[in-house]
Amino acid sequence: MLSLRVFSVAAFAVAAVATVVDAGKVICYYDGWSYHREGVAKTSNITEAATLCDQLYYGFYKINSDYELETSYKYPYVKGANIATANNMKAINPNLKVLLVVGGNVPNKKSDRALSVVETPEKRTTFINSVHKTIMDYNYDGVDLGWQWPESFREEDKPIMETGFISSVKGLFGLVKEKFREEQSVYREGFSALVRELKAVLKPDNKILSISALPHVNTTAYFDLANLKEMTDQFVLHTYDYRTPQYFPKLADYSAPLHFKNASRRHPSDNVEATVAQWLSAGVPSEKLIMSIPTFGRAWEVFPSSEELDIGRAIESLSHPPCQAQSAAEAGTYTKTKGLVTYYEVCPHLVNYSPNQAASSDSPAASNVSHTTLLHRVTDAEKRLGSYCFRVPGLEKGVWISYEEPETAAVKAAFAKLKKLGGVAVVDLSLDDFRGMCTGSAFPILKAVKQGIA
Repeated sequence: MLSLRVFSVAAFAVAAVATVVDAGKVICYYDGWSYHREGVAKTSNITEAATLCDQLYYGFYKINSDYELETSYKYPYVKGANIATANNMKAINPNLKVLLVVGGNVPNKKSDRALSVVETPEKRTTFINSVHKTIMDYNYDGVDLGWQWPESFREEDKPIMETGFISSVKGLFGLVKEKFREEQSVYREGFSALVRELKAVLKPDNKILSISALPHVNTTAYFDLANLKEMTDQFVLHTYDYRTPQYFPKLADYSAPLHFKNASRRHPSDNVEATVAQWLSAGVPSEKLIMSIPTFGRAWEVFPSSEELDIGRAIESLSHPPCQAQSAAEAGTYTKTKGLVTYYEVCPHLVNYSPNQAASSDSPAASNVSHTTLLHRVTDAEKRLGSYCFRVPGLEKGVWISYEEPETAAVKAAFAKLKKLGGVAVVDLSLDDFRGMCTGSAFPILKAVKQGIA
């Protein structure tokens, strides 16, 4: 049976006026699952970040088969220790707003439930009542909808991707994906209805409603921005993962470039500036846009073997991305996820390196590069694309890594300030150097972001 509160909202189609949101804020994502990682990666204490964050996005909640939030205690993110961490941060910083995140940019084999939720008023009502109850039970200040819409790719990108990945996407969304293609407008309208009804339920309690635009999603197809921009307090643009080894295993390149460069080898929309411009041109107020900055990097394995490898040519290739790759790099020491590395997994191995050091395999520099476990750091003097590091095969497999570091994060935060955006989102705290392993100071990327947008 429909909740009277939600039904009245749907019947009269009341469009709520968005909450006023201050500009220049810092949003910190916190993955509750990270508390259950092992060893160094276990986020047992992140309260030092409390005074650096204006909002904490806590997740990632899933949707169960009854179209409610999954709050069973068998799921780590709703166990006491995780909720206590968020509440402790709020006690340290009374002005901190904590929002729960539904979905988000994490693997979810049941993401089709998010599509089903918007199909009927009954399903939307059930979901909205569950969200509202969870917010009130755990004293959240709002909710972020990180809807995992079916991902989309340009025609020119498809030959780059492995057939196996295409198959996995089809398996992920199953039959509902084909239906979604045929009835795209139905889901678009259903999501707008969901946001309208949810906002009206949250408004009396002055709760925040946020929407995330995840990577590789055609937001113009799924988001009716003309309506959503009036009903939504803020939009988080997940401006990263333009290139990843999951989607582009044979092409290593900058994962989250700030600006566009090299028209012959890159698509002009695959950068932060282009994404922000797209949303601004759609009429979304700049103060409602939050630009994401990742605390992680993407890593590719390069060159299958060091046998008879021309070191000089290898260095030349790796020094001028995009470059040929083999696959996703092996899992990191602590995070244990193929193709992903945290800043604290990268920083201990970095050494500054100029590609001009090694012109041939006969040079001492080239010889040192080929027989080391270090990662050779190459910075971007133009501050357009970001930093990367590489290792040619030697004692260990060759890798090429696009990663975020404090210097590049500060530049991006300053860009968000220049564009008068509502703020930046650091994704996420558990992948920043929260133990201070790199410089002795915890959360170096978050601190650089805070300084850059101040």
